[in-house]
Amino acid sequence: MLTAEPRIRSTLYLPLNDPEASYKMVKDFVGRKGVVGFTIVSPHYKAIYDNAYMKTYACFEEANMPLVFHGAYAWGGDQSLSLCNKFISVHALGFTWFNILHCTNWLCNACPERFPKLKVCWVESGLAWCRS
Repeated sequence: MLTAEPRIRSTLYLPLNDPEASYKMVKDFVGRKGVVGFTIVSPHYKAIYDNAYMKTYACFEEANMPLVFHGAYAWGGDQSLSLCNKFISVHALGFTWFNILHCTNWLCNACPERFPKLKVCWVESGLAWCRS
């Protein structure tokens, strides 16, 4: 679909639980028509600062493509969220929590300094719940 319709652009989801598969996917799809970046779905339990991911981040930076952290929830997979009995509470907490966790680790492990030209986006986890 991406190659058939020039108006459609996408960031592709990475299989982050497998660092080598993630790296291979980036190598295979960088430069393909319609691919404008790559996405990590935030509910996962591998440290984003693990050295196994560094060559993948370097590929993003070299290709000038963004890395997107997409907030989501793990209602059944996260013990603390299993205490919620309403979808809205899991959504509000889970989408925010996983991106807060990974953003904190991203910053505390000097990833912006290691990859200063890498564009990083944190989506579906932010200020939508804040009202002025």
